[in-house]
Amino acid sequence: MKIDFKEALEKVKQHQDIENSIEGGYFLNSGTAIFKPHMEGLDRWIITFYSPKEEEVVQGIIKKQGEVTFKKSAKAIDPSTEEIDLDKVKITAEEALEKTKRERTEQKDEEGGINQVILSVKKNDEKEEVWEVNLITLSFSLFQARINASTGEVIFSNEESLIKGDKGLPFIQ
Repeated sequence: MKIDFKEALEKVKQHQDIENSIEGGYFLNSGTAIFKPHMEGLDRWIITFYSPKEEEVVQGIIKKQGEVTFKKSAKAIDPSTEEIDLDKVKITAEEALEKTKRERTEQKDEEGGINQVILSVKKNDEKEEVWEVNLITLSFSLFQARINASTGEVIFSNEESLIKGDKGLPFIQ
C-alpha cells in the first residue's frame, strides 16, 4: 500500500495529539520516508512539526498498515524555521525518486544496486521546498540529489563512497 506525502500528511493531521500541536503553534517542518527499494516503498512516513516558541518537534508516524502513532515533543536539532508551503510541493515523492534514479544512471551509466532510500521534503536554505533524496548502494556509496519540489529541476546531485570520505579517511573499517 503506497501512500503519497500529502495523503500521509492528511492522515497524520487527524491524530488528536497532532491537531492539538498544530493548534498550539507547531507547523509542518518535514516529511521523511525510509525504505528498501525491493519492498513496497512509501508506505511509512515520519511527518515532523516544529514549534519556534518551544523549539521542539513532534512527529506523526505512519506505519505500514496506515496506522498513525504520535511521538512526543523533543528538542529540535537544527530545524527549518520556515513552514512548508504545500501549494509549492507539486511533484510527488515517487517522481522525485524516479528523477534521482535517472540522474544517477546518467552520471554513472549504470542502474540498480540500491539498498536503501531516504527521501525528505523540506525547505532548503534558499527557502524553497525541495525533495532531498539519498540512495545508499550495495557498494557502500551514497548518491544524493536535491530536487525543486515545485518545478522538478535537479538542483544538486553527487555520489561519494561511504567507505572513504573526502579526506581519504575510512568511515567503515
